[in-house]
Amino acid sequence: EDALAAMLAAEAAAGGAAPALGLFGTMPWCSGGFLFASHWMLFAAGYLFFAHLLYRDYEVKQRYIQVLFAMTFASSSAMFELLLATLAGVLEPTVRETAWKVEHWLLISLAYVALPACFVWTSVRSVINGSVRLALVAAIGFLPVFWYLIFLSGTMIRIDLLGLSADLLIARLGVFGTSVVATLSGFGAVNFPYRSMHQFLRPVTQ
Repeated sequence: EDALAAMLAAEAAAGGAAPALGLFGTMPWCSGGFLFASHWMLFAAGYLFFAHLLYRDYEVKQRYIQVLFAMTFASSSAMFELLLATLAGVLEPTVRETAWKVEHWLLISLAYVALPACFVWTSVRSVINGSVRLALVAAIGFLPVFWYLIFLSGTMIRIDLLGLSADLLIARLGVFGTSVVATLSGFGAVNFPYRSMHQFLRPVTQ
């Protein structure tokens, strides 16, 4: 992200001396409108993909789950779109930089607050048969524990600062996500052969 931010800052500084080139290069309102429209198109694509393809035959009908999935898909795809626009030199540099910061903090909000709280809320309600009060208390109580675990995971790469900058938050989250995926992968690599070994056994005869 530091390299991309430096690239955006250099382009913004260069834009003061000469007009920007590329698609919508000299029209910030067109760049903003294009990014806004593309973001909503990505949101609609993620919503339709979830509703009609991914979970078409399953009982995942809660509207907030579909919206969260679409928001996460749209923000992730929009950041990739901004990266391509930066490499290609299209759109207004200042608009790209602002959109990058907005999408970045939106993903941080989803990953740190909305998605874990939604996961605990849905899990508790499915187990306790719809207890809203208990699900709310569990979701609120889980968030500090989740944040502390993310902070501890950051110490693996020598991140001991308590700052709330976007770089530190994403770095800690990346280490935590990698650790969780590695743990689940190792568990699956051992558990699946152990539980299914009998299916591959063949009697040995003389």
